[in-house]
Amino acid sequence: MILTTTNLNLLYLDGHLRYIKHGEEEIIRMVYTALRNDHWFTLPMQISKETIIQNESSFSIQYHAQYVLGDIDYEADIEILGTADDVLSFHFKGKAKTDFLRNRIGVCVLHPIHNSLGQAVIVTQPDGDEVAAIFPTLIEPNIAFENIVQFAWKTRGGVGASLEFEGDVFESEDQRNWSDNSFKTYSTPVSIPFPVLVKSGDEVEQKVTLSFWQDAGVRSAKVPEEDKKEILIPFPRIGYASNDRPLTDAHFEMLKQIKFDHYRVEIDFAEGWLNTFRKACAEAEVLDVGIELVVLFGDYVPEYNLLRDSFSSRLGSMTILQKHASTPTQGLLDYLIPRLKSDFPSIRIGSGTNGHFVAINRTRTIDSRLDFISYGVTPLAHLSDDLTLKENLEAQQYPLKTLRSFTDLPMHISPVTLRSRDYPALTIDPRQHTPMMADWTTMSLKYLAGADQITFFEIIGPKGIINESGPSPIYDVLKRITDFQPKYIIPTQVMHPLMEDILVLENVAGERMELKVVF
Repeated sequence: MILTTTNLNLLYLDGHLRYIKHGEEEIIRMVYTALRNDHWFTLPMQISKETIIQNESSFSIQYHAQYVLGDIDYEADIEILGTADDVLSFHFKGKAKTDFLRNRIGVCVLHPIHNSLGQAVIVTQPDGDEVAAIFPTLIEPNIAFENIVQFAWKTRGGVGASLEFEGDVFESEDQRNWSDNSFKTYSTPVSIPFPVLVKSGDEVEQKVTLSFWQDAGVRSAKVPEEDKKEILIPFPRIGYASNDRPLTDAHFEMLKQIKFDHYRVEIDFAEGWLNTFRKACAEAEVLDVGIELVVLFGDYVPEYNLLRDSFSSRLGSMTILQKHASTPTQGLLDYLIPRLKSDFPSIRIGSGTNGHFVAINRTRTIDSRLDFISYGVTPLAHLSDDLTLKENLEAQQYPLKTLRSFTDLPMHISPVTLRSRDYPALTIDPRQHTPMMADWTTMSLKYLAGADQITFFEIIGPKGIINESGPSPIYDVLKRITDFQPKYIIPTQVMHPLMEDILVLENVAGERMELKVVF
């Protein structure tokens, strides 16, 4: 539902405010409430008693929200007001009905990346001090802005805005670390220990107010002129991940028809790991592809000996990871890298993280002996709705640019998954085998241009490119790309990427193919 004030217009959807614009200028990407449990899972919100009133140049919304999952039962009353003088407020009053552990409760504000990068900000802190800051261009590994009760900024188009926060101290983080296309301002600073025990009857009250000004000393950064020169980016090596499902002759025939540069196999030396590895090696033999072996080491000395004795000639690369660690320790790398290079001189050795880019960004310690660096991508680390899925496509380019600022190593994206693997029981998404996901995969290729190697999804099953009943729409678009035999990706700019986008490819003959997507 579109709501308006004198100069503001926004989308109200499922209790949240999205795409808040002053005229044609997007100011805020989203304002919403979040209750995140002790495992950082965002609880679903059920709305009742909703009333929406749109007047000539103002509006009001009231609703009751309930968050229920496991031992958590929490309720809140929300009031949202938009006035004729373009002041927007979001008021949250929550109360616990049970005891539970939480990491976060309250209001979150998302700032759009495209309209914020490089813009100056003045942060007002609880003691009244003002601190000058900037929305970072490269991904900030830690907290972007701290101790916020108010901050003011100008968008790239010159609109001056101010946010005031009440009820808690807020801070901002760069969500591009998790492949989200936004900066997020939220309450309960991460410096405060968590999780926190919430007792039945405990209350939280917060209010966020957005207003506008003509000039408060904050200057809009000069927008660099767009480089019109066309560039050609080499098309990445594309592969897919194995799983425990058996492959039939029909599966093999379908898989042989798409671009298939590697077969991702993940092992952690749990019971049955050798059977998993041997099954994947046999499948790779039939498919005539090399194996991208991802190994999570624990007791790495005896585990390496086991792995060395199970070597396959199909092994093309090995990614060294560590159990229960976001990135491997230097001790593990010092032990494994020289042995791998001595025992298997023909394979490429890499490391990084099995999860989000943030793990690499916060350490930035890249071993010079490695042949590549690797991390995973998912669009749904925080929110899981359709709009978020589309919005976060653009964000996939930023980790590549940030990574290139501190290493020249080739970059592997391994794997790309729809759902975050942080929650193993929730990795299946009903949208996997839909035309929307084929469009999403197409645009993911566009925004991951610059990566040397990408592993897209699993081969078959509910998280795969082939469904139980046959090829998925994702498979169909990958086959179309394979048939074209692309050599380059041509970067393109579009006016409204949330509405339509385009992937431009060029093959060895100099022919071009345009894959247009309308969302």
